[in-house]
Amino acid sequence: MDMASAQTRHLRRAGVGRLRHRRESGRLPPDVAALRPPQMRIGEAMAAEQDKAGLPGISLIDTVLSGDRVARPWSYRLVLMVRGLAVFELLKGLAYWAALIGAGGSPDPLSGMTTPWLVACLFFAVADPVAAVGLWLGAAWGVAIWLLAAIGQIVVASVEPAASGGRWFMTAFTLLAMAAYVFLSMNARREAP
Repeated sequence: MDMASAQTRHLRRAGVGRLRHRRESGRLPPDVAALRPPQMRIGEAMAAEQDKAGLPGISLIDTVLSGDRVARPWSYRLVLMVRGLAVFELLKGLAYWAALIGAGGSPDPLSGMTTPWLVACLFFAVADPVAAVGLWLGAAWGVAIWLLAAIGQIVVASVEPAASGGRWFMTAFTLLAMAAYVFLSMNARREAP
């Protein structure tokens, strides 16, 4: 390392330190303030808007499951059931995507599918993961998309001849999950303050 580069580095550090001190003390010239990266200004603006609106900050603590289990047991059970259903729907959606892209090693996975079954696979490959996200978040739209996909699965299982074996098991599980959701949500609504 030569002496000139060491001096240049020292001067840069000293200059950055002086600018930082001047910025913190409020004596930063306007032309230097404009040199800040735009992401900093956007982030600062978003934080200021959030403070003005009185919105809570983002937290990594799950507030839905951290509620009082003893005072509201049915609500807690409903959240657990919906979260489990979200994981199941995500896995089911990934299975539909695997069938569409031929993850089993088939060179042409779409050649053996009938057109109605292909349309159903495409629908479920999109609807199931979207419903999983909505269910995990506890959003009403997640339940609506899940119910739409569940009714679609029941219709496909009753109409499509290829829907035999394991698909009937999935249909029975879907009907059981729908009944459990209705039961738990009715009981959770009764205990709401």
